[in-house]
Amino acid sequence: MTGRVSVIVFVVLCIAAVYVNGEESDLVLESIRADTPFHQFCEHDVLSKRTHIRILAKKLEILLNQRKNIGLPDTIQTLLIYSTGGEGHQSAAQSMTDILMEWLPEISQTRALFHVQKSEPFVIKADLWNDALANEDLDQLEFIAGIKPFFELFYNSIAGFYLLLHQIRSVMNHPELILHTVPLGTAGMFKISQYLNSRFRLVPTDYQIDLFVKFLRGNNDSNASHLRVDIAFPSQQVLHTLTERNIPSFQVSGYPCRLGILKSSEQLFSSDEETRTKKREDDQKVLSIQGVDVVHDRIVFIMMGTLHRSWSKLSKIVRMIAELSDSLAPSNGRLHVFLAQAFEVNSETKEVVSQGRVGAEVLAQQVDARLLELKRNGSRFVFHPLGWVKENDVAVLMRHSVTVCKGGGGTVAELVAMDGQAVFDTTVSHALEWEKYAIRWMEERGRGEGIFELGNNSDQLISALERAFAQKEKREKSYYAPILKNHFHLDWLYSVLVDTISSTLSSEATTFSNTQLRNEEFSYMAE
Repeated sequence: MTGRVSVIVFVVLCIAAVYVNGEESDLVLESIRADTPFHQFCEHDVLSKRTHIRILAKKLEILLNQRKNIGLPDTIQTLLIYSTGGEGHQSAAQSMTDILMEWLPEISQTRALFHVQKSEPFVIKADLWNDALANEDLDQLEFIAGIKPFFELFYNSIAGFYLLLHQIRSVMNHPELILHTVPLGTAGMFKISQYLNSRFRLVPTDYQIDLFVKFLRGNNDSNASHLRVDIAFPSQQVLHTLTERNIPSFQVSGYPCRLGILKSSEQLFSSDEETRTKKREDDQKVLSIQGVDVVHDRIVFIMMGTLHRSWSKLSKIVRMIAELSDSLAPSNGRLHVFLAQAFEVNSETKEVVSQGRVGAEVLAQQVDARLLELKRNGSRFVFHPLGWVKENDVAVLMRHSVTVCKGGGGTVAELVAMDGQAVFDTTVSHALEWEKYAIRWMEERGRGEGIFELGNNSDQLISALERAFAQKEKREKSYYAPILKNHFHLDWLYSVLVDTISSTLSSEATTFSNTQLRNEEFSYMAE
């Protein structure tokens, strides 16, 4: 009887805390409980999810304050393994850092609870990979991808183990949580986590996860508590790969898109009509500033990531679209082309260079006079050369345009989050099986079409854009929902908090009990 009374008191206090903060909620009792199973949590609405997270964050803050009293760190020491090879891996790592260090304190009104440090411990040079991508050097890409198994074997060896351990400890001596986001060294890093008694979360940053788990050999009773795999969606191929590797400890947490994209997607596809309406109105304001009539105009958004350095190819794509813009522009509107990271024709080039974001050699490159002329003329084609595009603006453009891009995992995930339509340049994808997989996945769902050597196929590009606009406009008339919901910033965060609290409570160094925690929790809720 006493136990039931305690539960009722806890629920009442939680609800009271929600009202004290000025937020009304229709949550049922089960949705307030902090021990809600993950799959049930994912089915809740956004308000319910945020309430859960706020309660767990306060609980973790109490635990960490207690821990500080016995001389232990008052933040969860978190090591994030990432790569600067490709912009998608970098943006995913930054997203997780932002979620733990900025987003969590913001929505829970706590201090920082996680201390995140990034590490790139593997010896493959990211610059070689990025140069091969920018130059579309398929031979170099295939060579680098081909030697990865040899590095995996090395990192699984005793010598590789101690090299990794030395590199890890030079960044963070004893991480409590290791987040692994790269398709290299997974098995070696998992061994490190077991040696350090750290929890290990593998967060694949591609839709195809084979390379991320290839050398893992499953988990058993002795290491199950150390390993967690977060996947974007449970496709048959992904489930088969996990089953084959005997990895049952996975969950569908979404994809670590940039935080601004995740928040925009949450608003755009909210179950609350008022939130959706406000988001659409805000999007229209952003576009109207650029002279876009959302009702009558069409938008092409060119965003090539690492390939932004291949200026000759990008300018060629813009010229091709401009020359055939009459066939793409709607009968009663204009065709707008937005080019991301167009430093050579953007008026802010000098400022960008002065800030060190691109090399000074950009200034020495000859500006394409035809593009500048296209920007000035009064035709139905309107060219918008952009500098660095903010996350919120990327979200708006992806939602309201046909995006011309590569098939990287991060780009595809952002398109999915915004229910965007794309034409993919598959030139480098021919050497990258994971990109081919992501593009096929989009094609099968009517969200994209791939073109090899896109910069040399004017007719194919225009035909693909015409089909993409037709598909997008037809879809928008029938429904308003993405093919995959991505609440990574809520679902993944909830899972991390649950695991962290459980691990902190079970730590041998913990000198306080669950009863003490509940008493302090009640005190907080009652304030």
